[in-house]
Amino acid sequence: MDYDGEMGVPITFLAKYNPAQFKIIGNSEMLAKPMSGIVEDKKSYDGGGRDRFYVPVGKRYERKYDRIVIKRIGAVS
Repeated sequence: MDYDGEMGVPITFLAKYNPAQFKIIGNSEMLAKPMSGIVEDKKSYDGGGRDRFYVPVGKRYERKYDRIVIKRIGAVS
């Protein structure tokens, strides 16, 4: 509610989505960058079919479920 940047939220967010509060930017499959272009050690993350968002967990990167990327309306860019 008080964060001005883009946020990745679960797909279940759509059930409570209010277009007067948030703008949908896209989804993780559309916005994610391939991990092969981010880290050199291919053993530090699990590959998969589609691109998704990853988060660092210790020395590895954990692949996340699909996310909807939103931004609060009226947020300062």
